[in-house]
Amino acid sequence: MTMKRIISMLLALALLLCGLTAFAEDWICGSCGQENNGNFCINCGAPKSEQAEEAAAVTYAAGDHLTFGTYEQDNNKKNGAEPIEWRVLNVNSDGTYLLMSEYALDYMDMYASSKDSTWEVSQTREWLNGTFLNSAFSAAERACLIEIQNDNSGGLSNPHQPDTADTVSLLSGDELSQYIEWDEKGSSWWCTPTAYAASREGAWVVDSKSAAEYDIAEGICWFWALRPVGNDGGHEVNVFGSTAGCEYDQLDSYGSDSFVRPVIVVDFSNYDPDAVFLENGSRGDEVKELQQLLIERGFLSGSADGVFGNGTEKAVKAAQTAYALPVTGAADKALLSALRGN
Repeated sequence: MTMKRIISMLLALALLLCGLTAFAEDWICGSCGQENNGNFCINCGAPKSEQAEEAAAVTYAAGDHLTFGTYEQDNNKKNGAEPIEWRVLNVNSDGTYLLMSEYALDYMDMYASSKDSTWEVSQTREWLNGTFLNSAFSAAERACLIEIQNDNSGGLSNPHQPDTADTVSLLSGDELSQYIEWDEKGSSWWCTPTAYAASREGAWVVDSKSAAEYDIAEGICWFWALRPVGNDGGHEVNVFGSTAGCEYDQLDSYGSDSFVRPVIVVDFSNYDPDAVFLENGSRGDEVKELQQLLIERGFLSGSADGVFGNGTEKAVKAAQTAYALPVTGAADKALLSALRGN
């Protein structure tokens, strides 16, 4: 092999390596927070995780679909919760995504009594930001959720509805019109419930007779809820048979039962599948594991019930003090590593 050919091959290899580096995606090290471009952290040497690589490489556009979190959907609890399918409504200027569940995930009254008439005190809002939030998303997934600052004024200077800050929310009527164009028939606003949601007491689903009579799709929701704004007691998307279409109408403050399509804002750059963020109010197997470790190390008495309450928070602070970690009362990867003896 001639020297000229060897030099040419080396130059080609160098150009190839430069090209691969140029197209590599930036990523944040989950161990030290260093921004990197290669396969190993330049600060601590930690390898780029496969999950982080996949998350960095994937981008979405409005109208795309993705799965994130889990929730019971096939009405068979023996096989566990199913991945939630989301529709991308908007790509925000900061790179975060506004998502709405593709299917209605549950069915409930928005208000607990006739005295309630604001989104701020609605039981749907309480459920979305409590039970649903903690059951549908892991700690690492919850760390990706961005709080939504809801303007509930409806353009009024003295509205009945106060503004709210929600981790999980619903679309308002104006937001629905903004993100999903209403077609001539209104079918773009139709929504199909999951088998679990359709099985809930009182759930109204279009049957075959109504579908044939009004020329609408069988199996879709008659109603799904919207966030109330302005002076309204609430709104819902209503499939109406008289014109075989869809609109959003005023709902009564009591008896306001509708299907629910959660809305979230997600920042996937925050996703660290190995991260643990457990705090007072967290529930589940991750909490139970934490409690078992705290019991084994003598920081917590009693049994592990999977509920992070005041006693668990006190034990976490004691463990953080003992291991010379920042005393926050919230368990992270550093505390779990210390408790495991790593």
